[in-house]
Amino acid sequence: MENEENKNVMEEATESTAKRGRKPVEKTEEKVVEKIVEKVVESPENQKRIEELETKLATMMDLMTKFMANGSQTTQVVSPVSNLQNEVKIVHLVQRAPGLSTYIKLSNLEVILTEFGEERYLTVQQFEEMLGKYRRWFDSGMISLADGYEDIARRYGLKTANNYPLDSYFISNMGTLPMAEIEKMYDRLPTSGKDFIISHWMQKVIEGDPNFKDIRKIETLDRISNGAMENVLVELKRKK
Repeated sequence: MENEENKNVMEEATESTAKRGRKPVEKTEEKVVEKIVEKVVESPENQKRIEELETKLATMMDLMTKFMANGSQTTQVVSPVSNLQNEVKIVHLVQRAPGLSTYIKLSNLEVILTEFGEERYLTVQQFEEMLGKYRRWFDSGMISLADGYEDIARRYGLKTANNYPLDSYFISNMGTLPMAEIEKMYDRLPTSGKDFIISHWMQKVIEGDPNFKDIRKIETLDRISNGAMENVLVELKRKK
């Protein structure tokens, strides 16, 4: 009996001791963790790093704002050019006789031009295809880019309509203009423009327009065109 009582006493003492020892350890661990957290949060070094990061972040945001503002201004400046490059306007610089036309055949488009000053819009791809097929028409002055397309003209080595002196006023009044003015215009034109004046004059003679039957003017045209009006002169003199 005595042994059992001693055993119980020992067990109670051990249990009491274990309980008393466990509680201080748990409280000690909690306090240590709290101190570590406080040290991490309140550490001067960490606080300094946080402030540096905040400063860098503010600087980056400021730079991004300025960059976006500059990008927006640049877009506003170049957008008109971009719009112009989406479509290209060409101008027909000759007047075709009735039944005749300037025919342009592209892979997905057909263009028929007959009147002086006729304009057509082409996509950039269509324009480049046309330039590859009919470059000589641009070089001769039969077709040009419209005014306002100077940037594209420089890019492809072309001219705009503004570079050619022939206009609708001259064509409408050609028969009544002084010969000196007609000759001056003739000398300024490229080959296609010269050919146009001769062919236009011939057509008007055939149509019987009295403004184009002046023998002296026709003789002058024949001289500056190296005999292109010879048959017209012969026919007019024969009818007299």
